[in-house]
Amino acid sequence: MKKLIFALAACAALAFVSCTKENVSPEDNPGNNNNSGNSTAAQAYVLNEGSWGGNNAELSLLNIENGSATATYFSAVNGRGLGDVAQDLVAYGSKLYCVVWGSNTIEVINPATGRSIQQISMGTKGPRYIACYGGNVYVTCYDRTVARIDTASYQITGSCSLSGLNPEGIAYCNGKLYVCNSNESDANYNYTFDNTLSVVDLASFTEVKKITVPENPTRIKALANGKLVVVYGNGYNNPAGMTLVDPATDALTDLSADATGMDVMGNDIYCYKYDYATMSAAFWKIDGNSASKTTILSGTGVSFVAPYGINVNPSNGDIYVTDAQDYSSNGDVHCFAANGTHKWSAEVALLPSKVVFF
Repeated sequence: MKKLIFALAACAALAFVSCTKENVSPEDNPGNNNNSGNSTAAQAYVLNEGSWGGNNAELSLLNIENGSATATYFSAVNGRGLGDVAQDLVAYGSKLYCVVWGSNTIEVINPATGRSIQQISMGTKGPRYIACYGGNVYVTCYDRTVARIDTASYQITGSCSLSGLNPEGIAYCNGKLYVCNSNESDANYNYTFDNTLSVVDLASFTEVKKITVPENPTRIKALANGKLVVVYGNGYNNPAGMTLVDPATDALTDLSADATGMDVMGNDIYCYKYDYATMSAAFWKIDGNSASKTTILSGTGVSFVAPYGINVNPSNGDIYVTDAQDYSSNGDVHCFAANGTHKWSAEVALLPSKVVFF
């Protein structure tokens, strides 16, 4: 009887957790792009993409105080893998939301245990990146839409059609979503590049206009000052770069940084570039108000092989750089204090691309 009562209580608790709509602050943490939940905790998750077609995406668990890591944490806890190509991970409210592009799923995870709460099928939509606001998660999809998912029912409750090419990065700012329209290719891999951001009004959930930016925008984040940072460029005819967008005027400010990855904290932008010809990495911190640029993480003693992502812990300013190594074996996460001092390095899983704090 005690076992039965315990089981019923556990089921009731699970039902309560899984059916509760997320209740977060009115602006849902602008300037951190919803990458952090309880940022005072001593743990973080690492999103490992895995190889395309390898069905080996993974979440690693990090102890951010000492750098100890469980590389295959999600698989160990759930008895199965995430799927094929983990594209994005965010902490929102009391849950983690993981986009698994190749498997066309959104994995909803309890961050305290690493256990899957729900796996949401996205059909053949090709989900890519997530923004969160008002009890919903918004997912860009390769069918040229943004899908709206309710955080209580885990149902797709709306779909906004976009007039650009394949949508990638997405950010929330002042009642609107801003979506990077990137590129598409034909069967022979001949690419066509877009150069716009779609602006989606949340009240009507429709695309209301587009903003012209440099070619092939792929990543976007909101700063605390209400401006947006956009990473653009491709490896063909347009080098990588970053620009600031003022949503009030649509004006652009070039940041003179040929960066391929970035994160933000408040009004500060942390970014990096890796030169494959010289096998050298450069890291900068850019002031989102003045656009002034400062070199960071130089002379740390860490040899980067293939930097693959950068994130900042909003609780203390620690900087995390993921390294894909040779793209076929386990990667690393390197942690640096805000002043650039190397604190520790940890081995995780294949193609680590993002660190999410909770």
